[in-house]
Formats: sequence, C-alpha cells, structure tokens
Amino acid sequence: MSFERNQVWQNAFSLWDNAVQESPHKARPYNCRGYAYYTMGNIPAALSDFNKAIEFNPNMSEAYMNRAAIYFSQNQFSMALTDYDESIKLKSDVAGAYIDRGVLYDRENQFNLALSDFNKALEINPLSPEAYTNRGVAYAKRNRISQALSDFNQALAINPDFADAIKDRAIVFSHMK
Repeated sequence: MSFERNQVWQNAFSLWDNAVQESPHKARPYNCRGYAYYTMGNIPAALSDFNKAIEFNPNMSEAYMNRAAIYFSQNQFSMALTDYDESIKLKSDVAGAYIDRGVLYDRENQFNLALSDFNKALEINPLSPEAYTNRGVAYAKRNRISQALSDFNQALAINPDFADAIKDRAIVFSHMK
C-alpha cells in the first residue's frame, strides 16, 4: 500500500490529479491541479480546472488570480482585470495580486493605477523585490530615471540575486550610456 501511495506523490500533478479524483466536488484540488497544468504548459486544462475551482468555490481568491494570469498571458486584458479585481475583493491582503494587476495597468498605460497597486503591494509586503522592480519599470517607461533606479536598488538590497531587478537596472544604465 505504501508503494502504491508513493506513486500519487511523484510530482505536483500526480498528487493533485489524485486529489481531484478523490474529492471531485472540492475547489482546492482543482485550483492546485490547474496550477500544475499551468506550469506544465497545458493552458486549456489549467483554465478548465480554474473555472471548476471557481464553480465549486466562488470565494476562492487564488483561483481568480491564477485564471487572471492565463487571461493576461493570452492578451485578454479586460478578462484578466476582472479576475484580478475579484481576487482582491475577496482577499485584499495579498501583495502579489496588486503587483500583477499593477503590471496589467502599466501595460495598458494606466500609470497612476499601476503606481497605486505597486504602492499597495509594498504596504502589504515592504520586502517585495517584485513590487519594487515592477514599480521601477513603470517609472523607467515614463523617463523617471532616478525613481526607477531607486526602486531597482531597493529590490537588490532586499535580494541581491533578483534577476529582474539586475536586468532592468542594466537596461536603464544602458539607456543612460
């Protein structure tokens, strides 16, 4: 029995696929299996599982965030925004939701809304190199170089190996010659 049970624990997908089989009417296994599908690149299956999770638990903030990430990656920005908004409405203390929505706002050239979300993320988690880096990118796109560099430096003070901050700071330095 132990050997057979170990087969379930091979990887995240096998674990959550088994959980869905054993609890087919619970949201969490679908959300987690959906994330496993997402990391494997199976976007249609991931989207289906996130939809199922939301169907079983319309108050599951994480499922909306996960589905929003798919919509964002498919350039379905209005649908992504709707899901980010719902996720934040359900659970307003998750910095990642504000960061992701801020990136969407920045992509849509809504700087003030993006800045507001990055600032909110930093209120929730002042040690988030992701929030500093994304805010820095937003500043850099608007030629606010000193603010961008300050944010990249802050991200690197928190995590000296944070690749996005290193890359984005290098881009700004390159433009500055």
